[in-house]
Amino acid sequence: MNKVAIYPGTFDPITYGHIDVIRRSLKMVDKLIIADISEKLISQTKIGAKAHAVLQGGRRLEGKISYISSIADVNTRTFRIELEVPNPNYDIRDGITAELFLQGDETQAQKISPATLVLNDKGLVGVRVVDVKNQVQFKEAEILGNHENGIWITGVPSHYKIITKGHEFVAAGEFVKTVLEIEMASSKGVDQFAPFG
Repeated sequence: MNKVAIYPGTFDPITYGHIDVIRRSLKMVDKLIIADISEKLISQTKIGAKAHAVLQGGRRLEGKISYISSIADVNTRTFRIELEVPNPNYDIRDGITAELFLQGDETQAQKISPATLVLNDKGLVGVRVVDVKNQVQFKEAEILGNHENGIWITGVPSHYKIITKGHEFVAAGEFVKTVLEIEMASSKGVDQFAPFG
């Protein structure tokens, strides 16, 4: 018996008891990388948008978004998206884990140590900052993502200085004298912030 495929690829026969089942493994030129993204991020991507995926071994795959579900999963409230990447050598296997990176809207962000985050009296997450008058303020911050040596936050305007050391010793409304971390590294023993007397 001849088996003929209408698609390029291979047939892998599998035997279950007395029944022969033919499993078709298509080796298409393009592969789909499938992910689910939150309802918060769904508006930041569109079909045709550039994106990339990183496989477990570190290989980076460039492609474009080819599908975005219009219906959220009822349990997770996430939307399925598909990234189409070229696979001319047929070396990207089905079922491999990958991390998907979307090119979203550009936004100003700062990378800080997670230890810099504080909660205010209302339970909001943010950072303590110093304004142009050297007065401490609390600014709510949104965490964009984790990085191996810090976290990315947004919501803090660039004219504020984020207090990275000593923030637990000052409160909103106090006036402080600031010392940049670069200066601290060159002059040991200097506190970064000290309230004015």
